[in-house]
Order: sequence, then C-alpha cells, then structure tokens
Amino acid sequence: MDPVEVEAAERREGPSYTYLTLEAIGAREAGARLVLVMGADTAAGLGEWRRPERIVELADIVVARRPGTDLSAVEAVLGGLGVERQLRELEMSPIDVSSTQVRTRVRAGESIGHLVSDGVAKLIAAEGLYR
Repeated sequence: MDPVEVEAAERREGPSYTYLTLEAIGAREAGARLVLVMGADTAAGLGEWRRPERIVELADIVVARRPGTDLSAVEAVLGGLGVERQLRELEMSPIDVSSTQVRTRVRAGESIGHLVSDGVAKLIAAEGLYR
C-alpha cells in the first residue's frame, strides 16, 4: 500500500486508532503480515494506546532508536503485551525528528522542509494531512 492508501484507511468518524487502521489494512491486504515502524520513544508508550494487545497481534513492531530512549523500556512494554519474540530494531542513523513535531508544525502552518524530504512534504500538503 502506498502512503495515500494508508492515510485513507485512517479516515473514519471519530478518533483514528492504530488498531482500527491495522484492521482496515489487514482486511484489504488479506494474508499479508503487517509491520508497524515507530520510534523507540513512541514504542515505549505503546502500552497506553487503545487496544495495544490488538496492535501487536495484527502487526510486527519494528523500532527505530531515538535519542534518550532506552530500548529496554520498549522491550518491557512489548513483553507486557505478550510479545515473546525479540525486539526488531530498524538499522538506521538516528534522526532527531518526531512525528508529533511534524504534525504540530503543519497544524500551525509552519515549514517542515527541514524535518522531512521534499516528497513527504509535498504529499502532506497535497493530501491536506495533519490539518
């Protein structure tokens, strides 16, 4: 699925919870194993999300290191959700940009050019995301 299709799967009345988005994508992509990539700072709080046990049932969690976040905190959260397999870490150079920061700047009408690639910035603008 491309990013536009994923974003379309999130459009619904009321809040857009990750488990609902994963269910919608899973229904469209029958038999596919979904992968949810997130920063370690976000993954460390996954236990507080709506239906986190359903999220880890529907998708493999892959974590990107984030400055200031210990991966043992992520492992503890995932272990508490019954994820017995080893934490999957995305091998990449750390980037000190959060999705919350991008969404906040877009809502405020501020530039995000220094935070995301030109292609991502154009997609966000063209689809009216985060407004």
